[in-house]
Amino acid sequence: MVKAKGGLFVDGAMMGALLKDKHQVPMLLSGDGAAVFRDKMEPYHMRLEIVDGEAGTATSIKFIRSITAKGLSCLLIESLQAAQRFGVEQTIVDSFIDTFGPDFIGIINGYISGAIIHAERREHELENVVNFLKSESLPYTMAEATRLKLQWLKDNRVKDNFEHGVARDWKKVLEGWKL
Repeated sequence: MVKAKGGLFVDGAMMGALLKDKHQVPMLLSGDGAAVFRDKMEPYHMRLEIVDGEAGTATSIKFIRSITAKGLSCLLIESLQAAQRFGVEQTIVDSFIDTFGPDFIGIINGYISGAIIHAERREHELENVVNFLKSESLPYTMAEATRLKLQWLKDNRVKDNFEHGVARDWKKVLEGWKL
């Protein structure tokens, strides 16, 4: 429809934290208008990368990445819920750090708090991911499990348990989430 009217189409997918990186959030672009858009945005120092493929390729990459990124956040939440029940939270976190390296603490801190804060938006995104995978006749078990965990966080209003907002520290999250 856009092409029929003489227009160009750009598919853009943000690949990082918009609130943190603002206009410099890494973005993938695809479609016949990607290069024109990138060139017009150059004065604003945006982080734009054109990917090969038709319009929709950038979004497909984001959806595929979301299976792991959002899935990892939900795995961490579920692991820490169980660890908290048995009083072994620090042991579990130490084990993760031993396995994945000291920088993994930043992932734990950001991923569990981010999933709680953005559960509603991310649940909707994972619904789109599941539908995308189904439309391509691909397995979607993990994406659906992630969507369900995010829905659970949303439905149980977990973020409302934090009077001053969800902390970006896993220990404070566990103290406040009341699960």
